[in-house]
Amino acid sequence: MNKKIALIPGDGIGPDVVSEAVKVLNKVAEIYGHQFSYENVIAGGSAIDKFGHPLPDEQLKICLNSDAVLLGAVGGPKWDNVEPALRPEKGLLGLRGGMKVFANLRPAVIFPQLKAACPLKDEIIKDGLDILIVRELTGGIYFGDRGFSEDYQTAWDTEKYSTYEIERILKIAFESAKNRRKKVTVVDKANILNSRNANTIIKEVIIPDTVTTIGDYSFYKFNALEEIIIPNSVNDINNYAFYQCSNLKTVNLGTGVENINSYAFAYCSKLSSI
Repeated sequence: MNKKIALIPGDGIGPDVVSEAVKVLNKVAEIYGHQFSYENVIAGGSAIDKFGHPLPDEQLKICLNSDAVLLGAVGGPKWDNVEPALRPEKGLLGLRGGMKVFANLRPAVIFPQLKAACPLKDEIIKDGLDILIVRELTGGIYFGDRGFSEDYQTAWDTEKYSTYEIERILKIAFESAKNRRKKVTVVDKANILNSRNANTIIKEVIIPDTVTTIGDYSFYKFNALEEIIIPNSVNDINNYAFYQCSNLKTVNLGTGVENINSYAFAYCSKLSSI
């Protein structure tokens, strides 16, 4: 394998991190017969110092012409007083938007041996913690319209998401879950924000045949969902499993269902029978 990697040492501890990471990559190349070539990219505070901009177009172009990008860190106290439009973090947003890297995968793992170092309660940690946080990166408030009033007494940042942006991040989440515990939890501000429209666009859900229980609020306000097929593996459907799914009309139960709690389909107003 022959690959070109753009290196962004950046600021603060970034250069040290990237330097050590390159040593690891070189060792991997040596052991497995790969060839990695590197090209440095200046971004963040160091780019402000040299170019007066956190991410010049020519630096972004190096990233776009590479097979991968290795980023250290950007920003630091030195640039705290730079005008907002030119802060080092704008270089990071420019990288995300320019490379269209819309999904951030953040694994959070606690091994049993380190459980005492975690602030969460033992009954939550149990034998360890292993979750994957899937975060959207190129939509929403970071990339929405923003500004100040003429007297600088009012400021605004606009949160906006398209159906396409929601669909693609959900796809990444579900594909990741297939190789893990086959469970996805959507975290949003459902009672206030219109832009949290993940549930409102999901028209089809395929429940894996490894699922045995559909838990509380598994399908919360899935307003576009019209039909659901419960696989034979499911034994229990808990209270509020399908809650306020306002367009749900048909539920096809599998042969394994033994217990349906009385509020399993609460406020599913168009559901006439199961």
